[in-house]
Amino acid sequence: MQEGAKKTGAIATEVAAPAVLSYEAMNGNVTFDHPMHAEALSCAKCHEEMPPQKIAIDKTIAHQLCKGCHSDMGAGPTACNECHIK
Repeated sequence: MQEGAKKTGAIATEVAAPAVLSYEAMNGNVTFDHPMHAEALSCAKCHEEMPPQKIAIDKTIAHQLCKGCHSDMGAGPTACNECHIK
């Protein structure tokens, strides 16, 4: 199984994603550790379609999806400077 691929329930999906994704932002770039998240969560937590497809991330989506999940789960960064690194 490739790095970042995850077996979820009865369905095994192979997802080739970079280990660390980087998103440019005006107030500091954001990095995302895909394998760490794939290990801890099901693919469906972030990806609506199966097999998982690449997500087009913008500020609104990142704040709803990423920050929202971190807040809901009580884990992960939620403050601006915890994600946005200058």
